[in-house]
Amino acid sequence: MFSFNFFSSPDSSSKCLANTQCVLLEDEIIICGGNDNKCYSFHTLRRTYKYICSYPSEVKLNGHCVLQWKHNESDSNETKLLSFGGQSKGEAKYTFMMRYKSVWSDGSKSQSEPHSSFNTWVRMPKFNIGSINDDFVGARALIGGANNNLLFITHSPGKIYVVDLNTMERYANITNATLPIEENMDDFRHHCFVPWTAKDERVPNLFIFFCGKTGLLIKFDEANKDFKYEALPTCLNLRDIVFDTYISDYDCIFFFARFKTVWKYSMQDRTWDKCNSTWSEMIKNPCAILSKNNARVHIFGEADEIETPRKHIEINMSQLFEKHELLRMLQKKKGSKRITTKY
Repeated sequence: MFSFNFFSSPDSSSKCLANTQCVLLEDEIIICGGNDNKCYSFHTLRRTYKYICSYPSEVKLNGHCVLQWKHNESDSNETKLLSFGGQSKGEAKYTFMMRYKSVWSDGSKSQSEPHSSFNTWVRMPKFNIGSINDDFVGARALIGGANNNLLFITHSPGKIYVVDLNTMERYANITNATLPIEENMDDFRHHCFVPWTAKDERVPNLFIFFCGKTGLLIKFDEANKDFKYEALPTCLNLRDIVFDTYISDYDCIFFFARFKTVWKYSMQDRTWDKCNSTWSEMIKNPCAILSKNNARVHIFGEADEIETPRKHIEINMSQLFEKHELLRMLQKKKGSKRITTKY
């Protein structure tokens, strides 16, 4: 059984960490929105939080998407974020952009500074992602394409929505954009959607999807604008259990189920295994993200206890892999410090 840590700090108990979305930038985790619309940065080395900004108060966020859109190659402490979704059919959709500069770096700007062009969500009304007829509650999104210029969104009721990030226009005339899902597609929310990897490298335009009884390998033919699907085995134990969050690392997907268990899917072997791990408290509405160098997974969410409703858990990633898997990974990455057996 692996060990995990409930992280706490003097300023963490007042933070709402449920229904959030996270992005990694060097040694900080950018925590975007959630139940109270506030955004924070958690520094993984300093192990404390800083407030960044808030979404507008009128914006409702219920399963929104936040992605790192463009990274500033000349400054590792700057990036551009894209945020959208979280609204159901019949509700107005919102698309935001933020030029983020680390709040931990010298000379960084925050929303408290007037006329700041950094660290503030700016609405993009001319390039809105989604229409009033789309259901974007619990949608998932990935950036892909041969030139990393396509945004793929899977959303209820079992649809794939593709946006050209160069023009911010929706791809037209796509064929097979409806997923072959057996169960009730109205329940198609908060599912798993990750890139397919081989030797921990992304394979362009290949994706994995899991939801209930459905597992799919999704292939996108960019030239012909066509989707193709291949069935993947699903986990019998997870078909009727909600897995609230997941991460992918070294050709595996780890599912953190609501009922205190962790399951692992191997992309290469196409097999499922239950990790030798449990935790003692149920975490609701969580979001998981890997730290720099994939050393640890951080899970933010809320617990049932009134006294400590906010939760932040850290898990050593090496403890989620079997010893023979760690050895194989070390052999393939000889000389790399990416995976170690002690932290």
